[in-house]
Amino acid sequence: MKARQIFFLVCIIGFAACEKPDKKNSAPEPFEVFISEYTSSSVKIGWKPAIDPDWDSVFYSVALDNEVKARSLYNVYSLEIRDLQAEKHYNGSVTATDSHKNSTTVQFEFSTKSNISPESFNVSVSKVSYNSAVIEWERATDADGDSITYTIVINDQVSASGLKNQFKYIYENLSAETHYEGYIRAIDSKNNFRDIPFSFVTKKYFLMFSKVWYKINEYRVYPYNIELCPGGGYILACNGYIPDQNYMMAVKLDSDANIEWSKEIALESGEGGEYLIKPVRDDGYLLLGERRLIRLNRQGEIDWQYVAGEAPDYFRTGLISFISTPDNGVIVVGYYMTLDQETWQQGLMIKINENGEREWQKLIGTDWRTYLYQIESTGNGNYVMAGTSGSETNQELTLTKIDNEGNTLSAQTYPAGGVNFVSELEVTTDNGFIIAGFKMGDLDITEARITRISSNGSAAWDRFFSWYNFKTRATSIEPAGNNDHVFTGFNGYESQQCYLAKIDSNGDLVWNRFYIPMGTDINSQGWDLKATDDGGFIILGTKHDESEIGMWIFKTDTEGNYEY
Repeated sequence: MKARQIFFLVCIIGFAACEKPDKKNSAPEPFEVFISEYTSSSVKIGWKPAIDPDWDSVFYSVALDNEVKARSLYNVYSLEIRDLQAEKHYNGSVTATDSHKNSTTVQFEFSTKSNISPESFNVSVSKVSYNSAVIEWERATDADGDSITYTIVINDQVSASGLKNQFKYIYENLSAETHYEGYIRAIDSKNNFRDIPFSFVTKKYFLMFSKVWYKINEYRVYPYNIELCPGGGYILACNGYIPDQNYMMAVKLDSDANIEWSKEIALESGEGGEYLIKPVRDDGYLLLGERRLIRLNRQGEIDWQYVAGEAPDYFRTGLISFISTPDNGVIVVGYYMTLDQETWQQGLMIKINENGEREWQKLIGTDWRTYLYQIESTGNGNYVMAGTSGSETNQELTLTKIDNEGNTLSAQTYPAGGVNFVSELEVTTDNGFIIAGFKMGDLDITEARITRISSNGSAAWDRFFSWYNFKTRATSIEPAGNNDHVFTGFNGYESQQCYLAKIDSNGDLVWNRFYIPMGTDINSQGWDLKATDDGGFIILGTKHDESEIGMWIFKTDTEGNYEY
């Protein structure tokens, strides 16, 4: 009986357990939805993971204005929606659904922005010449992600439009010395745009050319100096050579460096040296050689000829420079070989009248060797001469002032050590002087030397320049405005390179230009330099390879650029 009671109790408990209902599967818990980014045409929806109480997998769907944009996203918690309308209010929802189809929906809303113009970008102007300029700009960015094209406008005229991947435009055929204004317009696909302005002024036009002569007529030519002619064009002095015979040559060029005429004067055996030519008052020319001065008329015919001394005096004389005098005469300077043991060589001055006759001759210098390289007028009836004086191994720069009779008024030395050479002397606007030349020091180190001397004769500054293997010479100097100067010469020894350099009123380098790169088969030298009326420069020099030397003349702009 007791056993039966226990059995019935167990059955009752079992039936009671079987009648208990199943536990219900729950939907994912509510979660956070947020708008992380939005523009005029897109939005980025983000949400935090929804937690499911039953640990079921959760999938997400996104709807916008009752249109499903994505569904069944798993482990994805953001969605970017594109191609929306600008300035529109949108309603949407993110629904989290578990594997038992239970779901929780969270609503969101936002309004798209106005479509805006492309962002600002940089525009630059470069390589401005007298007739061209280069405009460059950066790629513009668009906050709305719209595509961008570009239009370029100058002086209210459209130059190009619809440019997509082009960020550079070259203007050509512009007018010289003209102010231009324009802008780059970046336009997006919604026709919003941003303009970035630019402006520039084209440069002054400079006639520029480059010409080389290996022969003029039958003569091989080597250049020495060039001068501007009052009526336009140029006159230059060079050496002409045919086998066994040297010639002094004068060559007249027009303003484009085309030859108008040339004159050749045969020299005696052993006669050579450097030559110098200058225009004179009546449109004629004076041509100076090592031992003679020749007066040419405007067509290059000889009016008269002065020859220095008789043998052996003739062979002891070296004429280097001259200056015209107010009485239509000439003072010539150079050197004379006295062959005296104490004054082996002295500076030489000769006054020649308008008929080519010598009026007086004087020697100066008490050192073993004295040179007078150049003479200029001081503007008060007196003259100044640049030279060197010293021994065989030490030649120092000198500046000597004389009156119109050749009497010494003052003399001063500017020591720098080594052996110094004078290439050119210029009188400055403040009645001072500037001298270009070069110095040869220990180990044959050669430096271009530019010396500025005040009107009282004291050295204001002394500058030395060396740009290639300690071998640099200055051969000519010219004023360049604002008390600046330019000078030319050449670098190197076996391999040579012509240059043009500009210095300011303190002698500090402003810029330099090197013509024809070192290491090529072509060597070059600059021998003479003149400032031209348009503010540019003309340089006379040489271009040569291993077999042939050519006379080179080229015209630059105010910054030393020229057309090859």
